[in-house]
Amino acid sequence: RAAPALAAFAAVAAAALDSSRGMHVGTCLLPESNRAWEAVKADAEARGLVPKALALPVWPGDSSWSSVYMHSAMQSGVRTLNGYAAVTRPEYVEGVFHRFETMTEGDFTDDQAAGLREYGVTAVILQENAFPAKVSPFPFGATLARFLQNPRLKLLSADGGTWAFAVKDSASGADRAGAADTTDFPEYPTKIWHVDPPVAEAPAKVRSFAELRRGGGYGWLYGAETPEGTQWRRVEAGAGTPDDPWVRFVPPGDVAISYLAYVHFGDLALGAEEGKDAPATTTAFFKAAALKHDFGQTTLGEDGMPEGIRFEPGIDPPCVAAEGPGMPLALEDGREYAVEAVGEPAGAFAAQPATIRGGSGPVDARAVWDGRAPATLLGIRLVAAGENDDAFLQNTNTKRK
Repeated sequence: RAAPALAAFAAVAAAALDSSRGMHVGTCLLPESNRAWEAVKADAEARGLVPKALALPVWPGDSSWSSVYMHSAMQSGVRTLNGYAAVTRPEYVEGVFHRFETMTEGDFTDDQAAGLREYGVTAVILQENAFPAKVSPFPFGATLARFLQNPRLKLLSADGGTWAFAVKDSASGADRAGAADTTDFPEYPTKIWHVDPPVAEAPAKVRSFAELRRGGGYGWLYGAETPEGTQWRRVEAGAGTPDDPWVRFVPPGDVAISYLAYVHFGDLALGAEEGKDAPATTTAFFKAAALKHDFGQTTLGEDGMPEGIRFEPGIDPPCVAAEGPGMPLALEDGREYAVEAVGEPAGAFAAQPATIRGGSGPVDARAVWDGRAPATLLGIRLVAAGENDDAFLQNTNTKRK
């Protein structure tokens, strides 16, 4: 009886040994504790409250993006209002997801503030590296800028792309009014629709409480393809409401559309307005924190507002550090512009493309980080040929005739 058992054991052992060939043993380490989550806990306990956070972006509940903050929540002992569930409940979708969804793009209404108090939420967590374009019409920096200037919120700490804000117990009437004002931070679009070939139907909608942004000027920019060429037109967005917060684009029936984006008109100083010819610019600078990015952590400038993006080897992979602005600019038609990635240390980032030509449509430049050394991207600059020949030649690596 022992012989068959030993034979079976030997067969299993041989199979295990054979299957192990080509395998490499490694160690997986969970992230260390996060200072931002620890700050939420310390702040709540100092106020005699149970630490509880709303993590942004807020999802319907069944998104894998939720796992980004679930580990830190469990590790720190901070409860969360939102999390992950394989099956979402209607009451959660309506009472949490839809109620707080627009906070992801920086809104914070009286109803949302009351809702956080009802649920016992003491803090709001912003997850910078879990901020895909689908959750907001503008990059992460625009949301961060709004929160930094909101009198209802207080920045507690930032660590590894996690930003913790304490929810204040109360705010005065003047504070509440100021909380709805727009900031002067650039808000370049992340939601861009390109239609090829151009067609008249270009439906789009963005969830946004447009009427709560007192500065106004939010709406649609589109390229109308006419017999005379592309004409850039804009139309003010209709105001959303708490019951129906979608702002929709209604395409005109008499033109074909090749480009559509939800924009803040205040950011179009360099772009041509309908019925006007904006003076051509020779140089332009786009702050890195205002551009789209998937990795790195935003840094704050001396004014306390978002400025650059910091990258660390071993934490961030080699990547497109930032790209944008994704809008048509008032560049001189046919003139060549050098694209320069401005960073610290100098030369840590490469610009793509190296040059662009005015009149070629919406500008979408990129800064690429190779991942070799710690570096901070400050922005992307455009310089017209002839304005700064040294900078232009350094970028293009060519000689002007």
